[in-house]
Amino acid sequence: LPDSSPERLDLEGVLAYQEKQYTEALSFFNQAQNLSNEPETQARILYHAALAFNRIGDEASAMSSLFHAINRAQGLSLTKDIERLYNKMRTR
Repeated sequence: LPDSSPERLDLEGVLAYQEKQYTEALSFFNQAQNLSNEPETQARILYHAALAFNRIGDEASAMSSLFHAINRAQGLSLTKDIERLYNKMRTR
């Protein structure tokens, strides 16, 4: 993947997230979102951002990211992941 592609930046964000570097992950997700024009890619990036926002305790930003993600998601698998996180956050 090219260094500045949305997919590459999203992957870098996921790797930072897995290392518990949530602020760094959000930076990658923000960069990826700014470069992405494809709705399904945008939805995946927003879902990943929601996971990171949730980890740092920013529930409002996580819910906003999920809202925008669900409205862009086209694939059933991603839609189900988004719904699962939304329902998990709502039951707290």
